[in-house]
Amino acid sequence: RNEIKSALIEVENAPNILEALEDMLVHYACVEPHERRALMFEIGAEALRNPDIAKLMTETDDAFTAMIRATVVGAVDAGRIKPHGDIDTIFDLLSVLGDGILWRATLRPDLDHRNSIRRIFALVRQQLLTSTTDTPLACPA
Repeated sequence: RNEIKSALIEVENAPNILEALEDMLVHYACVEPHERRALMFEIGAEALRNPDIAKLMTETDDAFTAMIRATVVGAVDAGRIKPHGDIDTIFDLLSVLGDGILWRATLRPDLDHRNSIRRIFALVRQQLLTSTTDTPLACPA
């Protein structure tokens, strides 16, 4: 949890919060060792069989979700990003996208996840959340 807290503090303090969120996802999907992501999913599978592990996983997920949600909502409230739609729905979509990208990066480390993340965030910036700072709207192929 402390690692995530530190990463989110960096996101909150970044000049461009959307770029910082994108960089955070790139880090966890592309830079962190593949074995670390795989272990996370193995622990998740164990949580299906072990109520104590399930409780820890749920608490950790709830804490992470609350922290990142507070970061995004705080940026909206501060005028740093402008939502194009219901912020709760946008946040849910971002959460599912992040989980899916981490899952795919774990199962298919051979794919170019960095480029996928860049393209997805270009779409996020165009359609869902606009930064109030200068942000490129297109991702180079």
